[in-house]
Amino acid sequence: MIGKKFPFQIVIIDEGVDLNTVKKEYPSFQGKISVMTMGRSYNYTKDIHGLPINHGTLCTLLLIEALQLYQEEKQTEIICIPITDENGKKTLENLLDALEYCTRVDVQMICMSLGVQDIFAGRKLLNIIKKMKKTSILAAAANDFTIAYPAVFRDVIGIKRSISFLEKIQVIRNPVDGIDLIAPYVETQLLKKLREQFHLDYSESNSIIVPKMAALFLHKNRYKSTDDYSKNFILNLLKEDSENIFESKVYQMPELLRKTNEDIPIVLVEYLPSEYIEKKQAVKKLQKELEELNYCCFVLCDRTRNSNFENAWYALAGKHEQDLFRYYRQILNSGLILLMLEKGSSFARYADLEIFKKDKSSETDRIENALVKIIKSFGDEAIEYEKR
Repeated sequence: MIGKKFPFQIVIIDEGVDLNTVKKEYPSFQGKISVMTMGRSYNYTKDIHGLPINHGTLCTLLLIEALQLYQEEKQTEIICIPITDENGKKTLENLLDALEYCTRVDVQMICMSLGVQDIFAGRKLLNIIKKMKKTSILAAAANDFTIAYPAVFRDVIGIKRSISFLEKIQVIRNPVDGIDLIAPYVETQLLKKLREQFHLDYSESNSIIVPKMAALFLHKNRYKSTDDYSKNFILNLLKEDSENIFESKVYQMPELLRKTNEDIPIVLVEYLPSEYIEKKQAVKKLQKELEELNYCCFVLCDRTRNSNFENAWYALAGKHEQDLFRYYRQILNSGLILLMLEKGSSFARYADLEIFKKDKSSETDRIENALVKIIKSFGDEAIEYEKR
């Protein structure tokens, strides 16, 4: 463990924290918060957006506020790891370093009110997260509800705000967007102060929900006396007084995401039932080839029932397939969609291009032909091109 004085440690990976502000707002918390810079210099008082406090300080203050609300501050130590450079900008390299550090010191809980939207960067995070066997990670969904990593990964507890007036926490199993917890926005004293004094409204932020959920788990876990910090244990614990959500509600789309993103190219792969396994393997190999060329590539398959966000394979099976298809076209914000459908599906009409059709050549040649066809049809302008 990082700390020895307190039984529980929560790491906040963010922009860093202004300890002077923490001391001013919560003087009793002195000695229970530290900053781990790992030898880097950073400006924790500077906010590049011109706000009175930076994002890391805000999340730290909200965590302390919640710990005090649940009377858990006496047993908790907070370790802040800044991932900003000397100019106050967050960097992927620093984020990876922060996660790697957490694997070496065996922390209990990590709060990440941030994420990345590039799947290649997300997989770099995942490679480190997989090393954490006894650490729970709570991560915020993107504020616009598009796909963000690491919140959607299966070993991470993804958290977002409720867009309804429900007052209870909702625990979702096999969520369509990868987000496991939905919690209502509650204006705390700190948030009220920021709104009244600085006209800052955080009611549409997912970031601010994460610190409270961390404190709530710690509070509920006090009566369990266990060292289990696994995702399933935390979700089951929080579910005790939550409102379970019906499957049909999972697919309801947020109001701000009603517009479909029609800029993402859709490439169709049709199959007959007898061809499914063969076509599936070809699609997997094509996806790999595209990714090796640094093309962001998502697969929607009408035989997949549970999405795999790590591999970018998304479920399109079941009674909600129409809603799912529309939903994916909103939350997948860039890249290319490979649409794998049984022949005769009504979704085929949305495709911009069809591949593997009447191609009797070898699998290697078919994949090569499809690759050339895709790049020739769309080019780098239509498909997000990222240097890994």
